Amino acid sequence: SPMIKGAVNLPLSKLDDALALAQSEFETTYGFPMDKGDQIVLYCQSSIRAGRAALKLLGTGFGDVAFLGDNLLFTSFDRA
Repeated sequence: SPMIKGAVNLPLSKLDDALALAQSEFETTYGFPMDKGDQIVLYCQSSIRAGRAALKLLGTGFGDVAFLGDNLLFTSFDRA
């Protein structure tokens, strides 16, 4: 599926382990910073994984989390 320009991929299967890392270790491992104050927009092909990730992030203290219903909804974003 196409990616939104500037998007980064963090598979749902790795999210729990990623969230357990210290912020500096997260950035070293995944190549981008992530802070609970960040605005996070999630998307996937069917919205199921993005929805699960959103619930997980909200449950661990991330407050500004949204997800796009499916990859057809981001046509107004720049694609990579």
